[in-house]
Amino acid sequence: FLANNNTVSFHELPQETQLSIERKRLADYCPNAAKKDDLNEAKRCNNLIVIYDSLQLAHKCILNSFYGYVMRKGARWHRMEMGGIVCTTGSTIMKRTRELIEQIGRPLELDTVNHYTNDQYHELVDKEKHQYEIRSENSIFFEIDRPYLAMILPASTEEGKRIKKHYCVFNMDCTIAELKGFEVKCNGELQLIKIFQASVFEAFLKGTTLEECYNHVATIADYWLHMLYSHAKDISDKELFELISERRTMSRMYLIMENKNQHLFRQLK
Repeated sequence: FLANNNTVSFHELPQETQLSIERKRLADYCPNAAKKDDLNEAKRCNNLIVIYDSLQLAHKCILNSFYGYVMRKGARWHRMEMGGIVCTTGSTIMKRTRELIEQIGRPLELDTVNHYTNDQYHELVDKEKHQYEIRSENSIFFEIDRPYLAMILPASTEEGKRIKKHYCVFNMDCTIAELKGFEVKCNGELQLIKIFQASVFEAFLKGTTLEECYNHVATIADYWLHMLYSHAKDISDKELFELISERRTMSRMYLIMENKNQHLFRQLK
């Protein structure tokens, strides 16, 4: 082990350091050891996670963007049959939901930024006299999802303004669970931006204090700033062209699109 730039044996380390190392080794070993006992069960659970994520995506397509997603040329589910299924299922859900809600009361179409109270809550206070107490209530419920390690939210460069629908969520094993709004997942963005963002996200997970975390992030930022200010003099031309290139996903065949954008396809060739 390395202590004060000197190599020492484990038994020569302070007692607290030995305990800390043992705890870390035990924490790293236990999850893997638990999986060894029943590999089939671990595989089954991982498959359930994939199924759950697929169902989440399916429900999102049905409830949020019926036709627009599956009928887009570059969509993973792009098929006329899938478009029909999604539209039929979505319209049925909306129709039955409307029929149910109309039996309860008048629906209000509000966004989450609007707040209102319901003055129709009746609580039975006397069973014999059938007396009810009417009260106002404004309840906001949040969906409880599985535990996550961290959630990264960007701050606006202007005071008083917020950035909506931009976040990065990490699982407990430091993998990205959900990513929204950043260029790292978009087509047509510079590789330099994508690599920088991916590196910064990983840096946010390092350190034990907020100051240490920011120091790790600053190290990544300084590296890429130096790359820009020095005009990439420390890397080869091949690496530079990789960084300033962008990748696009073609939604149609090359032969169909060739005559429409000659500049793009000269690069492709």
